Amino acid sequence: MDAKKRALYSQYAENVYFGKPSGLMDQMASSVGGLTYIDFKNDDPRIEEMTYDFAAKGFALVVVNTGGSHDDLTEHYAAIPAEMRAVARSFSCSRMAQSNMPKPFSPNSSHCTCTVSVVSGAK
Repeated sequence: MDAKKRALYSQYAENVYFGKPSGLMDQMASSVGGLTYIDFKNDDPRIEEMTYDFAAKGFALVVVNTGGSHDDLTEHYAAIPAEMRAVARSFSCSRMAQSNMPKPFSPNSSHCTCTVSVVSGAK
């Protein structure tokens, strides 16, 4: 099974069996593994596995268990897609990634642009 299909099954399980209105980014990143570029501009996301030697640049990738829980955030997570679609409609598109807004000012692009620039510039 390929990474996209595995991610879609994971999203379905979270949505249907666990009642969590999750999107696809976490599932896709976990399914592909490693450092991953994901572009959700179209219905069929573009996925690229990326490489970056953090240690060679003096960085360490750290995963921290904060002990927190998302159990009481379901309604807030559920609201995000509708809120983002409403913002996109104000720009006459269905997703902000389809807007003609300059990338540094696009609501979801600044983090991605910064991350991709750092990783792409390190090749």
